[in-house]
Amino acid sequence: FMNMCKRLEKIETSQTIKTGDVIRSLTNVYHVDKVLGSGSFGTVVLCRIEGTDELVAIKFMTKEKDAKYEVKVLQYLKHRDSSQKFVTKVIECFTCSKYFCIVYELLDRTLFDLLKDRHWIPLTVSEIRPIAKQLLEMLGFLKQIGVTHTDIKPDNIMLVNHESQPFRVKLIDFGLAHRTQKLSEYHLMQAVKYRAPEIHLGTPRDESLDLWSLGYTLAFLFLGRTLCPDDELKTPEEYEQATGQKIKKSHSIYDKLHSLDDLTNLIPANAGQTEVKDFNAFLDLLKQMLCVNPADRILPSGAFLLKMCLTCDTRRVVSIGVAFEMLDFHSIFCQKIMHFITSN
Repeated sequence: FMNMCKRLEKIETSQTIKTGDVIRSLTNVYHVDKVLGSGSFGTVVLCRIEGTDELVAIKFMTKEKDAKYEVKVLQYLKHRDSSQKFVTKVIECFTCSKYFCIVYELLDRTLFDLLKDRHWIPLTVSEIRPIAKQLLEMLGFLKQIGVTHTDIKPDNIMLVNHESQPFRVKLIDFGLAHRTQKLSEYHLMQAVKYRAPEIHLGTPRDESLDLWSLGYTLAFLFLGRTLCPDDELKTPEEYEQATGQKIKKSHSIYDKLHSLDDLTNLIPANAGQTEVKDFNAFLDLLKQMLCVNPADRILPSGAFLLKMCLTCDTRRVVSIGVAFEMLDFHSIFCQKIMHFITSN
């Protein structure tokens, strides 16, 4: 795969990628249909492969060093997981004018865009469950191979095809991933809204920082907003002093949320016993992910064992229980987590 990157073909194109451009690599001709998004990393466009009309996504990056690093990480992940069920499949890479291009399989949309399309209506616990299962399995895989993603957030988790495969997801953007054993060499990582306490404090860190980000991500899906916004707003008193106007109370349920335990205020009054039990299991999972002390968080290796429940086959619960006992998890907590993961 890296040999393919070494045989790069340089092609002159316009300085800005736009709809209608034709991009040529050594093996394919790509027609740009539309720009999907852009940021500090570069630009991602939707393209058709000439001759087959297969749709792909091409990431145009201006920093070749960053691009080659991401390709190197993806190569390693592919080597350890040939099925590439955890991450986006890479088709090829090449240079194009000032850009370094990585061609990926086309996915659907990010979890952030999913909520945006829903007008920020939160997902239900039953909708979050399959997402949680897959992401726990992904982190277990990364734990096994000694890699930490360091940038888990709704923008970096994509639905594969929400219409044909509801809530099947893949983790993207490994440009900031690091060997877990070398995390101490990097001081600033993770998006502010999803940053673990140990990064703010500059204390020792390990792969559990991904569990913190995942916990915040699942909470975002459940609330339709981040637990801790990174923007700074005036207090009611500061606003009134600055504007001379009295603030209007919204009486929102979210005004009553001061801790994770307060999430129980969101349980519908007419919720059945099973729904309440399911919600409490989800809340317990969040608590285990969002422990301030990294040593107290649920282990990715333990979360990885949850993949044994993916079939929702109750006959396998005994095996799951044995796995949890091996990890010395508290029995009551294990029962609640197993209920959340295995409930239909």
